[in-house]
Amino acid sequence: MGALQKEDNPLDFKKSDSLLSKSFFLFRKENDLYGQAWALSFWSIIFERSDLIKCLNMKLDAEKKWKECKIDNYATTTNLGNIGLMYAKIADQDSLIKKTNVIPKTREEVLRKAEEYYLKCLDKTLKYNNKYNIQLTTKRLAFVLAKKGEFEKAYYNLKHSFELSDSLFSQENKNKIASLESAREIALKNKEIKFNQLKVAFAEKKAKIFFAFRTNLNIGYDCFTFV
Repeated sequence: MGALQKEDNPLDFKKSDSLLSKSFFLFRKENDLYGQAWALSFWSIIFERSDLIKCLNMKLDAEKKWKECKIDNYATTTNLGNIGLMYAKIADQDSLIKKTNVIPKTREEVLRKAEEYYLKCLDKTLKYNNKYNIQLTTKRLAFVLAKKGEFEKAYYNLKHSFELSDSLFSQENKNKIASLESAREIALKNKEIKFNQLKVAFAEKKAKIFFAFRTNLNIGYDCFTFV
């Protein structure tokens, strides 16, 4: 499957569009639902800025295909969260809400769909205990709840999101500190090894010089005696 490739223009995904399109139709020809879902989930990313409706439809199609082949993993969970995100973005654009039959016709209904998919994503994410995804989805859910006027729920979700963020940041810092301490210990150990090697080399050199001195001294003494 083709990975997303940006050309000179940072928003130009022509290569990726072509590769992912070919991947999808190849999987469809082989009747490979799992492959089609994967291709659609990646392919949809290209349209997140340019065509929210198309992006949403592709993600929904990917969800349907994953359900058909009864797949439940990290990718399917991420796709659920991204569907929620697309609904949340569409809710802020009245022109898009009225544009298609695929989504509900009122802002409130679209926000409910966003909430529904965020909750589906959280349910799955908790199963995998992915703290980063839990934090991100909880934060996004809080903003949707606030737009719905459910401020108390929004507050608790946002508070939980910040707590998770602090925990992740703290753990990340602990990992960095541990990594630095480990690197420092290794560096000190390497210095100690090098110092010991230099000591041994110096001792050997000193022994050689002393041996040469003794040898020359003995030769000189013998010569003196002989004379």
